[in-house]
Amino acid sequence: TPTERCGVSVSLPPGWQAEGTETLHTVPTCTFGLLPLGYAEFSARSEVERDPYPVTVVLSHAGVEQAASSGGFVTREGKWYVTGRAGSETEASRMEGKGWYGIFGTPSIGMHFKAGAYAGLGDTRRVLVVGPDSRCAVLDVSVVEYQEAFGRILASFRFLDAPDSK
Repeated sequence: TPTERCGVSVSLPPGWQAEGTETLHTVPTCTFGLLPLGYAEFSARSEVERDPYPVTVVLSHAGVEQAASSGGFVTREGKWYVTGRAGSETEASRMEGKGWYGIFGTPSIGMHFKAGAYAGLGDTRRVLVVGPDSRCAVLDVSVVEYQEAFGRILASFRFLDAPDSK
């Protein structure tokens, strides 16, 4: 499965599937998207452009600094922030998982109508997950309707073969 190939485990809600995706990142990564049942229809009915996957996962062994930078996270004076559209920043907070810790934030992203016009800002949820051996992941949910499922997916996230991952 794409999740095992990337060295992680997640419990998907009923009807969801993981699909491997191509990466646009310059550092070696492993990426996959999470797709709920009916997403194609949801996306077709939407007035705004939608990402191909409402939840994406980008994994890297490049270390925390590189993963944070690639994922839009910055730290200043001991505080974490997540960046959004036009350089906007919102404060992020720390969270804990099994065998990892995370930095969780809510950046604002630009949205566009399918016809091309600017539709305004929308919020997304983004988490930088830091595990053992410089393994990191950035999980992102870009569709507000799937934020509850994102929370359940995140709660189940594990690095395979990591201490305390069972």
